[in-house]
Amino acid sequence: AGGNDGNGGAQSQGQVFTNNRDSFVGIEGGFGKVIAGRLAGLNQWVYDYNLFADQVGDLGSSIGASGLPGRASSAIMYSTPDMGGLDIQISFVPDENDNDGDVQIIKANYRNAGFKLGLGHLNAGNATEDHTASVVTGSYDFGQFSIGGLFQSESDAGGVKGNDIETFSLGASAKIGEITTFKVQYFDRDADAADADSDGWAVG
Repeated sequence: AGGNDGNGGAQSQGQVFTNNRDSFVGIEGGFGKVIAGRLAGLNQWVYDYNLFADQVGDLGSSIGASGLPGRASSAIMYSTPDMGGLDIQISFVPDENDNDGDVQIIKANYRNAGFKLGLGHLNAGNATEDHTASVVTGSYDFGQFSIGGLFQSESDAGGVKGNDIETFSLGASAKIGEITTFKVQYFDRDADAADADSDGWAVG
């Protein structure tokens, strides 16, 4: 932030859009939806069940720690219509520098009452090794209680062959009375690179 990058700060005055949020144009109909602009990358699943979004304990700080984009500019996404609780999103981000850095993402979502399941895969092209991430997310909302989490597996992070990362999270929430919710969330990040492991708790 603070530079002329759309993220705010003195040098960003006069900019219409901010890189901190999705900004796009598109068309929607019976065929589904097509949008283009600055769109979600890893954020397509980081917030499937994230009890501390935009707060201390946000899973985005651990899921995206290897450099894969939470959002990406110049992206295009096609979303299918709802098919009995199932929808699929396909995204493409071209490499504007012709360095084999295209990004492809596919995400499937299934919802049935309080149950949600997500499956995703991201491939970020690299001149050496492609950096890939595969994820499964799941949650169930019982009304007063909820539980959920994710498991993400990355291969060749940063284009370094054999630099693999696994991230796991689990959380739960409970409504207490009319206006109070107790929530707890844990994550563990296991990386092959030296001194790159991390884990943490968030309680609120």
